[in-house]
Amino acid sequence: MGLAHRATLRKGQTLLVLGGSGRTGSAAIQLGKALGATVIATARNEDKARFCRLQGADHVIDLSEHDLTQTVLELSGGHGADVIYDTVGGETYEQATRAVSRGGRVLLVGFASGKWGQPDPQHLLFNDYSVSGALALFRSDTERDLTQEALSAFLRDGSITPPVTETYGFDDVPAAIASRSGGAVGQAVVTVTRGAVPQL
Repeated sequence: MGLAHRATLRKGQTLLVLGGSGRTGSAAIQLGKALGATVIATARNEDKARFCRLQGADHVIDLSEHDLTQTVLELSGGHGADVIYDTVGGETYEQATRAVSRGGRVLLVGFASGKWGQPDPQHLLFNDYSVSGALALFRSDTERDLTQEALSAFLRDGSITPPVTETYGFDDVPAAIASRSGGAVGQAVVTVTRGAVPQL
């Protein structure tokens, strides 16, 4: 919904994914590549950076070592990011928008930092970019159908491969939930059999 419908990401453009090792961030990396974009992702340590590369990111910026704004501009030849997919917010949002292209689009998706990105109207105006929310809940049935068809096609041809890193039985639902805390990467899957009741 966000990348295709809201931001109209196109082949040959540059996508910056803030928080690329998270669940929605890793999906954005794979979808960005499937849509033909050059993908730059951010991470906060080498393990998360490695995970972003495994998802297909062309470049990964370790924010513990590099300046986000400067590095994005360098990687894009001074053009900046055409689309920013923000799952982090806070100061990371501010640094990213200093490297957005003219006519760029910023998608607000989450706030892992604890604070939403705060759009600055003057900065928006003088740098000619837009900011919008990207929550699938508020899309039309037609958009949902088109999105489902596109995602199914990408899955069939192998353009996207959800990164399942852990599988749990239904009795282990509490452990599956607990495993998602502490900066976990990838996806946990719970298998369900008929008549299963979790022992909570």
